[in-house]
Amino acid sequence: MENTKVYGDICVLSSCSHLKEILLSDTAVEGDISVFGELPYVEKVDLQWTNVSGDIGVFASCRVLRNLNIWECRNVTGNISAVCHLELTALDLEKSSVKGDLTSFSTSTRLVVLNAYTTGIKGNISVFGVCKALRELDLNGCRTVFGDISVFSQTGNLTKLMLSGSAITGDICVFAHTPKLSALSLSEVTVNGDIAVLRNCRALQNLQLNCWDVNGDISVFAELLDITAIEVQYARVTGSIGCFAQHTKLRSILIDSASVSGDVAVFAHCRSLSHLSLGCRKIKGDIAVFREHPKIVRVDLQRTVVSGDITVFMTAPNLEKLEVSNTGVTGDLSGLVNCRGLNYLGLNATGISGNLTTLVEVCPSLQSLLLRNTDVTGDTSRSCHPLLLLPPPSHVTQVSNRSHSFTGNIECLDACPWLRHVHLWGTNVYGDIKVFGQLPHIQEIDLNCTPGVSGDLCSLSKCRSLERIDLWNTYVEGDISAFQTCLQLRRLHLSGTSVGGDIRNLRSCTCLRWIELDQTGVGGDIRALESLSEIQGINVRSTAVTGDSSVLSSCASLAL
Repeated sequence: MENTKVYGDICVLSSCSHLKEILLSDTAVEGDISVFGELPYVEKVDLQWTNVSGDIGVFASCRVLRNLNIWECRNVTGNISAVCHLELTALDLEKSSVKGDLTSFSTSTRLVVLNAYTTGIKGNISVFGVCKALRELDLNGCRTVFGDISVFSQTGNLTKLMLSGSAITGDICVFAHTPKLSALSLSEVTVNGDIAVLRNCRALQNLQLNCWDVNGDISVFAELLDITAIEVQYARVTGSIGCFAQHTKLRSILIDSASVSGDVAVFAHCRSLSHLSLGCRKIKGDIAVFREHPKIVRVDLQRTVVSGDITVFMTAPNLEKLEVSNTGVTGDLSGLVNCRGLNYLGLNATGISGNLTTLVEVCPSLQSLLLRNTDVTGDTSRSCHPLLLLPPPSHVTQVSNRSHSFTGNIECLDACPWLRHVHLWGTNVYGDIKVFGQLPHIQEIDLNCTPGVSGDLCSLSKCRSLERIDLWNTYVEGDISAFQTCLQLRRLHLSGTSVGGDIRNLRSCTCLRWIELDQTGVGGDIRALESLSEIQGINVRSTAVTGDSSVLSSCASLAL
C-alpha cells in the first residue's frame, strides 16, 4: 500500500493477527501503534511518513520483527531499549521522538541498518564493535553520540557512515578497512588524518568531510571515478582540481581550501554538475566552460581569479545561485534573463553592467542582490519598491549596492520584514532611518556617505539584533543611548553626524570592537568603557569625551 491514498485508523489491523508484513509508507493512516501488541507474527513494519503515535515499546511483543521503519513518525516516543532484544536487521528512527542509549545495541549482532538521524539517541559508538554485519549507520545530528571511529575497523561491510554533528573523534585512517564504503559524512566533528586513505574506498560516491584537522592532497579523488558529491570545507587539503578531469558522474563539489589550484576548464566533461563552490584564490579559467552545463543550479566562485562573460548562463535555466564577487567576470545583466529561478546574485567588484529592472522583472524569487562596485543601474520609477526593484520583497534578506547612480527612498524597506543586511555605502539613496525600527531582524546597516539619509537614532533602539551600524557623513541625529538595547553591536561608526549623548551609554554593548565618533557631540568619561574587553579601536577626536584612556588595555587603536 506504499505511496497510495490509503487512510484510516490502524486499529483495524487487530483482527489480522497473522500478518507478516505491514507496508503503509507515505499513506494517510493514523492511530495508536498499540495495535501491534496483537500482531505477534509481523516481520516487517514500514510506517514512514504516517501520522501514527504511541510508544515504540509495543513492538517488543512482535518477537519475529526484523525490519522496523518509523521515519518521520514524530509522535512515536519511547526508549530503544524496549526493542533491542529483538533480532532486528534494520531499524529506521529518523526524526521520530524515540530516545535511548546506544548500549542497548550491545547484543544486536545481526543489525545491518540503523538510522537515528536527529533523534534523542546518545552514547558511545564503541558498541558497534559487535555489529559485524552493520552496513549502514546514520547518526547525523545526534550531538550526544561520542566515541572513537576506530571501532569501524571491525565492520568491513560498511557502505554508509553518517556521523556529522556528533561528538565523535579519531583518525580517518580507519577507512582503510572499509572498501565498500559509498557514503561518508563527517562534518563538524573532531577527526583528523590524511585523505589519501580514501583511495581504498573505490565505491565512494558521496563525501562530506568538513573538519579542521583533516589534510592531504585531493589527487586521491582521481582514483574514485564513481564519486558524485564532494564537500571538503575547513580542511587543510592541497592539490589541483585537475584530478577531476575524468569524473563524468560528478554532480556536486565544494572545496574551500586556499591551497587548492587549477583551471575550471577541467569541468568541461562534468555535464551532470549542478553544484559548484570553490573558495580558492588559485582557481582560474574562463566560465565559458559552463555553457554546456544546463543542469547547473548553484555556482560560487567568489574571490577566485576566473573571468569570462555571464552570458554563458543563458543556457542554465535552473540556476538559483550565482556568486562571482571579486572576480574578473564581466558582461551585461541581460545575460541572466533565462534564469527565472535565480534567488541569490553576488556580483560585487566585477565588471558587470546593465539595467537591473529587466532582470528582477523575470526573477520573482530573487532574495539577495550584491552589486557593490559595479556599473549596474536601474530605473527606480518603474517599481512600487524603487530601491529594491524586487517584486516579492517579503523574503528579501540582503540589499547591497555601491553605484552612485543607484537611488531610491530607504523607507520602502519596510516591505522586507526579514531584511538582515543593508549595504548602500556611497549611493544616492535618501529617507529616514526610522524604517529600521520596523525591521526586527536587521543586523548590518551601512549607509556611509549618503547625505540624503537622516532621522533620529531613537528608532534604532528596537533593533535588538544589530551588529554593525555605519552612518558616517549622513544627517542623522539623536542620543547614542538608543544603543543600550543593542547588545550584539560590534561596530559603531557615526563620525561627522549630529549625534550626542554620554559615551557611558555604550557600556551595555559588551561585544563592541570598533567605535568611531569623531566630530560628533558625544561626551563623557572614556573610563566608562573599561568593561568592554573586546574593544580594538576607538576614535573620539573632536568630541567632548575626556578621561584616562590607559584603562582600555585591549585597545590597539585609540584616537583622542
